[in-house]
Amino acid sequence: MAQNTPNKTKQYDRYNEPGGFRYYAELERAITALVVGGQPFEQASEPVRGIADRTKREHNLNGLTAFDRWRHGRKVEQYFAPPAGVYPSPSGLLAVKLKPEFGMVERGARKLVAVWNIANAKLTPTVAGVGAHMMMQKLAIGPFSDCTCHVLDLQVGTLYSRISKDAQKLLQIEFATAEDIIKRYDAA
Repeated sequence: MAQNTPNKTKQYDRYNEPGGFRYYAELERAITALVVGGQPFEQASEPVRGIADRTKREHNLNGLTAFDRWRHGRKVEQYFAPPAGVYPSPSGLLAVKLKPEFGMVERGARKLVAVWNIANAKLTPTVAGVGAHMMMQKLAIGPFSDCTCHVLDLQVGTLYSRISKDAQKLLQIEFATAEDIIKRYDAA
């Protein structure tokens, strides 16, 4: 959302090559193992430490260390396994996978938390709010209807929760732009 169309095209093009979109998969699994699975840090971090690519390993380990510092600064009463789902574009051409890393109870309030750890892309409150909006629409339902949704930026240690009144409109614009890029790419 924070990028112009040529930059978005480059970013979306990464999804056409295997591995371009799962850079932090080990970090995400390690965070879930740490708080939902109750594993000690050393055990949860083993898959991250086993990443062959040095740069990828360092980025994932830095993110896990940042998360561990963040969580120890909070008064979380309980962690729980969050729901997962998808948020489809209006046409159905695209779908955003919604898979928060954990749920937590803090001061009696249940929260679903997705983690952001991309060093070269600044997470703005507006973009985080669109992510929280999608989670509220598709995940905070049924047994999770009492949850609020959040995005945790590990780069700065901020837990975003504010959803802009324009979140749905911004999401529609983003979907339209992405679908246009895909259609032009497929037509080429």
